[in-house]
Amino acid sequence: RRSHQSVTPFWHSTVWPNPFREAITLEVHLQDVASVTARLTTLPSQHVVIALPPSVLPGGLHQITLPTSSLPAGVYLLLITADGHTQTHRIIRIE
Repeated sequence: RRSHQSVTPFWHSTVWPNPFREAITLEVHLQDVASVTARLTTLPSQHVVIALPPSVLPGGLHQITLPTSSLPAGVYLLLITADGHTQTHRIIRIE
């Protein structure tokens, strides 16, 4: 099942499955070209466990799969930034 969508006037993102086991898929729909980054952090310390380097992506739909099988079960935040605007998804890894 997909997590809630985050929406800004220029782009939106969806993350699924949530909860997850082996991997999560990040879907970003951009209305125009944008520099996009993503980082997965632990809660509550917000230690970064996965970080995607900045990528300039054209407008349109983009899917990125993040392998997560090495992460322990728990609650994480996925922060997606496009051109300075950040959307946050709370996601759960299960065993």
